[in-house]
This record gives sequence, C-alpha cells and structure tokens, in this order.
Amino acid sequence: MALLSISIDLSGSTYVKQVLVENSVDDSEQRKKLYEEFLKLFYGIEREFYISLLNRPDLDFSKLFLVKSIGDEYWYVYEVDEDDETAFARTAWVFFEVLIALFASERYFSLDGGDQPLGADWDSSAVTAAREFDLPIKSHIDLIKEPIEVNLERYEYLKDIASIVRGDKSAVYRVDQEFIELCNRLNLGSPDILGDRSRVSTRTDYIGLEVDRFFRVAQFCNPLILCVGQALMDKLIYEIEPAAPGLEHINVKVLALKVPDGSHDGWSTKRKYVISE
Repeated sequence: MALLSISIDLSGSTYVKQVLVENSVDDSEQRKKLYEEFLKLFYGIEREFYISLLNRPDLDFSKLFLVKSIGDEYWYVYEVDEDDETAFARTAWVFFEVLIALFASERYFSLDGGDQPLGADWDSSAVTAAREFDLPIKSHIDLIKEPIEVNLERYEYLKDIASIVRGDKSAVYRVDQEFIELCNRLNLGSPDILGDRSRVSTRTDYIGLEVDRFFRVAQFCNPLILCVGQALMDKLIYEIEPAAPGLEHINVKVLALKVPDGSHDGWSTKRKYVISE
C-alpha cells in the first residue's frame, strides 16, 4: 500500500497570533475570544477540504486519514494503488484540483477590536494595534511508497508504563478509568470499558525517510502555489509548459497532466498553474 501525503498549512498564522496577543495584553477574556475566532477560521479550512472531496464521486472518502495537525498544519494521507495507473492519475488530479481550489478562498481575520475595518475614520485609542489579515494557504503533496506505521506496536511496548505509574504490578493489566486516563495523557491509545470487557484503539502514525523528506520540502513551499513532490510526478504522465507564449522566463509554469476520461483514447490533457521552479 502506498499513500498520497498531503500537507495543508495556514501561512502567516504565527504572526497573526503574535499580533493577537499584543491586542489583548492584560485581558485574558479578550484573548480567548480572539483565539476562538481564529480557530473558526482554522476549522473552516478542514471543513472546506472535506466538502470538496465529498463532492467528487471519483474519490473514496473512506481512504482519507488525518494523521495529525501540527500547529496550523494538517497532515493527511490517502491510500492509493500505485500500480493502477488509471485510478492513480485520476486520484492525483482530484487532489490537485481540490487543493488549488483552497487557495482561492478568502480567510479574513480581523483584530480591530470592533466592527470598523482597518483604514476607516475611527478612534485609534480604542485599540492597541488594529490589524486585518487574509491568510493564504500553502500545500504540498507527494507519494510515500513505504509508509512505516509506528503507533500500533508502540501501545503494546509501553502499556505497562500506565500500570507501573499507578502501582499496579500485576501481570494482567487492569483496564479501568485511571488506566484509560494515563494512556490518553501519554497518547498510547484510547481504551474504553464495556461492562466486564475492555478494548483499546490507537491512532495510526507514520515514520520513515520519505516522511522526513516530505516535511523538509513542505517547509520551503510558497503560499498559493501547490508543491508537487518528485516521487508523485514520476508516477504521472505530464509535461511542463510556459505559463503563456513568450513568458518562458517566469518561474510559474503550467502542469499539463494526462488524466483518464471517456474520450476515444481514454485520456485527456488538463492544465493548471500548480508548480514553481
């Protein structure tokens, strides 16, 4: 099994939070309200992403998995069969389109402390540092051919720690509410009790050199330009073209990708501005 690895990052959010704190010095309630508004914007990215995917009948939503959110960055994986050339190309193009569509949405966030927009004729003494933001998205997508799952075995290896912490040295682990809470705090899993039975579910996570490379590259992605990794591009039929005749010198190029469709030869060429040199 291979995975499409997808990073969606809210660019500029650290600066926004810095200004947010500056606008709520000595006012914890105001800071809480500002963070709540910011989180609505952050959650909106996730919701828009899901709705866009659900509107695509050629994509199986059950294969999508949110591994984790790291600060203001979402890390998703999607299970693919890299040997099925037709299905693989179609899936890749769906994600290209959906991710590019995320760039077009406005993500307006205001720290003006009221209803007046920045620049209006207002009393500047009413706020400390009025700011308005329209935060862009940056995104990276690549193929991970050999994902290594890390968390399932981690629980089996470390679950005795929860018993040692509470002084339970029995060979058989006693799963009760205290054990559940300790496991949750250590992110070992999510046990629960069903009458006289218990069960444990764990969060899937992945490690490996490919994962490390993915996040190293993601750090250098530019807002509003989709970064497509080399491993993914190697599996696709594509050409790189100038953005327009006579503009071969600019760094934004057109990705012309062969995508399966119902035409006479079964493939068509689609173009999107998605790459940067």
